[in-house]
Amino acid sequence: MEIGTGDATPGLAERILDLLFLATTSPGNAERLLPASRWHAVMRTSHWSVRVAGPRWFMIWSGDHVRLARRRVILLPRRWVGLTRAENLALAQDQLARSEPEARQLRPGLALREAQRRIGRALSRHC
Repeated sequence: MEIGTGDATPGLAERILDLLFLATTSPGNAERLLPASRWHAVMRTSHWSVRVAGPRWFMIWSGDHVRLARRRVILLPRRWVGLTRAENLALAQDQLARSEPEARQLRPGLALREAQRRIGRALSRHC
C-alpha cells in the first residue's frame, strides 16, 4: 500500500519484494506437509496457499506477516528443519491466526513452541 494514498494496490517497491519473495520460495504441498484434517478445507475455502523456503529466506520472510497475509500464503520451512506434520500444522495455524479472526482459536501451544525451537536450532547451524 502506498503511504498516504489509501490505495490497496502495492507500490513498486512492494511489487519488487513480492517478486523476490516468489523467487526465493517454492510452492509447498500442503497434503505432504500438513496432517490430513479439516485444515485443508479451511485453507482451500479461504484461498490460502503453502510455500516453503530454505533457512535464510525462511528467517527473512516468516517475519513479514503483512506480506504473507496480503498474498494469502502460509510459509513453512523446507524439510531441512525436520519438523513433524503436527509442528508444520502448528506454524500454519499460528500464521493463519494472525490474519483470520475465525482461526484465532486454532493457535496451538506446545507443538508451536517445539517447531520454533527446532527452527532456531537449525538456523543457528545454517546462518
